[in-house]
Parts: sequence; structure tokens; C-alpha cells
Amino acid sequence: MKRGTVSRAAALCTALALLCGCVPRGTELSKRLIVEAVGLDAAPDGGYAVTLQTLDLHAAGTGSDPGQARNVTRLWRFTGESVGAALARIPAATGLVPLYSQARLLVLGRSLDARPPRETLDFFLREYNVRDDILLAAAEGDAAELLAADLGAAQPGAAVLEDTLLRAEEAGVAPAVRLYRFADLLYTETDAAFCPVLGVRDAPEPDTKEPFLCGTAFYGENGLSFIADAGTTAGLTYLTGKIKNASLTVRGTKGLYTLRVPHAQRRLRIRRGGAGFGFTFTLKISFDITEYISDGGTAPGPAEAEDARRAAEEALEAMLERSFSELYYGRHADVCMLYRRVNLRFPKFAESWRGGMYDPAAAQMRFEVQATVRRTGKESG
Repeated sequence: MKRGTVSRAAALCTALALLCGCVPRGTELSKRLIVEAVGLDAAPDGGYAVTLQTLDLHAAGTGSDPGQARNVTRLWRFTGESVGAALARIPAATGLVPLYSQARLLVLGRSLDARPPRETLDFFLREYNVRDDILLAAAEGDAAELLAADLGAAQPGAAVLEDTLLRAEEAGVAPAVRLYRFADLLYTETDAAFCPVLGVRDAPEPDTKEPFLCGTAFYGENGLSFIADAGTTAGLTYLTGKIKNASLTVRGTKGLYTLRVPHAQRRLRIRRGGAGFGFTFTLKISFDITEYISDGGTAPGPAEAEDARRAAEEALEAMLERSFSELYYGRHADVCMLYRRVNLRFPKFAESWRGGMYDPAAAQMRFEVQATVRRTGKESG
């Protein structure tokens, strides 16, 4: 055996021995309050009201109907001068130690619109037990009401809301935003963080609700800045999200096409010139024609595939241009982090450019969509 191999084996054995002897025993599960979701609202006294959706381990183990989510979750509400002060009351009130590492969702209520998000989220950014990839959303109304809604599913409400957010991003409807990403946007030089807005409405099943997305909330240093509508949000998803299974309907010269987008890749290039900088946003996208309504009664072939490709490129370029112009030039929301890119690529010019960075002459953005057609119908066996 070679000397290097012996040394590595000895080091591995030593590390395993140390780990086996030094790992402390954790708190028993029966003494844990397993948090599924956290909702933050303003308290009447000016502090914070924190709503926790937690797993009820006893009910989950003894419930006669496992198909009812209400049997396995429980809501708790705590208030305090700060979020940390409110949550510090959990052990005394419940006799349990909170476990945040399993939490799926963090929700900001609209009563916090005028409060600095850095202050509101400080506890979750510092508490090491909170996952930094937890999903973040704004409630259409109160966060407590959103978490208390009976979503009529055979799983905790937090899981339903999480699934709603992830599926929306994949479908190109709204970007799913995680805590670390929100914080990164919030602490950048241009300070424009965003997250989807979640609401609930009556579901077809009696006495139950269903979640839906109603735009994107943008936050600045002092609180909520504005809420972008659904159309702008869809463009924002293509600008920043992870598109995996979007559906797009476009009209070409030969008919109406319904397209499925299984894959999309983004690239942003920067160049210096003129009064500022030029940017080129390239979206490489592939799609399948899942439905074709012909104006001439023909089946989709190579000519129709080319027609659909051109129509999709034009539609997506227009959507990207619309959303970017509304958010960047109109609202001064640097969603593509242009300032950061300028600062990294041309640091000597970044500070002088920053003062006029939202002027179209200083930041000239061009969009290119490069679409390809994978197939025009079902794959053959």
C-alpha cells in the first residue's frame, strides 16, 4: 500500500473516531415543536405577532383519518416587541423546544408593509437553525389568515403552499424566492428585493380554500415599495426564475400554437459604450408543439414548426421587454443586478454610472430569444 493511501486511511479513521465520541445527543422528538411555516404580522401594540403552523405529532400518530391535514397540524400565536422576543415565549407556553430546520415557508403579512424588511427578517437571517433556502412569500392580507386557511389537502397547509410556489415558477407564472436570495437582493447596492404574493380563495370543495398567486411584492429599505401585476410577474420569472414546464400560446401566420417549454437558459452580457453600458439578455429556449389549431386545416410540419418558432421568439421578446421596462426604467428595481455586473466588470466606472443607471440611454438593454422546436407532436414509440 502506498504511503499516501495509508496516511489518508489513518486520517479517516481518526476523524470517524472523534465524530463517534463527540456527537451530542439532541432533544427528543417528543419534546420538539416541529415548525412547518411561520407567519409574521404587526401586533396591535406595535410589536410583532408570529403565527406558527406546526406538526401535531400526537394527532399524526393517533388520528383515525390520515387524509385530513387538520389532524396533523396546529397553529400557535405569540407576540412580542420583536420577532425574537415573541418566539422566546414558545418553551414556556408549550413545554416544547421549537425546531425550525423543517420549516417550508416564511410569510410576511401586509400589516408589515411600512416596516423595514431587514428588521422583520433579522431573526431568521441570524438563527442558525433556520434554513436559508426556506421559501419566502408575502400574504395578500394577514399571514395568520393564510396559514389558518383550510386547504382541504391530505398534507399540511404549508406543504400545499410550498408546492404552489414551486409549480408556479416551473410554469413561468411567478418566481419562487428563497430567504437567502431575498436577503442578497435586499442587501445589494440597489436594494430591490422581491417575493411572490400568496392569497386564498374559495375552492370547489365545500368549506375549503385554495391558494393562488396575485403578483410580486417589491421591498426597499423602508418597506413595501410596490406590487407588480401578473403580466409583469410572468416576465420577471423568465428574467430571473427556473423555467421547467411552462406553457405558452402564440399565434403565427399559419395558426394558433400551444407550446410546452421543458427547458430555458439565460445569459446576460455587458459591454461599455456611448453614455453608459449596453446589455444583451439572451434566452435560449426549447419547446414542443402540444396543440395546433390550423387556419388552413393542415397538420403541423416543418413549415408550421418554423412559424411557431418565430411567433414564440417575438412573443417572449415582447414580454421580456415589457416586464424589464416596467420594473427597471419605471420602478427602478434592478432585478437583473445590472449595477453589480457593472461594478464587477468595470469597477472604475460603476460609481459615476450609478446616479443615472435607470436612464435608458445609460443602460441599453437588448433581448434575444433563441428558440428551437423539439417536436411537433407525441414522440413515436
